[in-house]
Amino acid sequence: AGSTMTGTLTVPDVTVTGSINNPSVIKAWATCNTSGSTQAQGTVFPHTGINVASCVKSNNLGRYVINFSTAMSSAAYAVTTSNTSVNTTAQVLEKTTGGFIVQHSLASGNVLVPINVLNFDLMVCAL
Repeated sequence: AGSTMTGTLTVPDVTVTGSINNPSVIKAWATCNTSGSTQAQGTVFPHTGINVASCVKSNNLGRYVINFSTAMSSAAYAVTTSNTSVNTTAQVLEKTTGGFIVQHSLASGNVLVPINVLNFDLMVCAL
């Protein structure tokens, strides 16, 4: 048993608004607003969500560092992320108890080319 998380999470074509009654599984979620920014290294983007302290631009193209407000008990958690850019993919490169790094890339033939994205959503689950 635990408390209830309430808010809105939007991913392409789906908006979930309401309460999550099993916060023991969902540890964090956020929408990071990267549009309208210069996306320079170290830029801290505005975000909404639960248990995300910051979304920060890394020194690499398309790479973002997500820091948790409250650390996870271990780095054995799952991350899902999406963005509004067409033909892109996201890969989690490194996970720690304090956060993770996500790399967004554009699919170009058989090659993934790093690309900065305009806004992205994330959700972190753990048992």
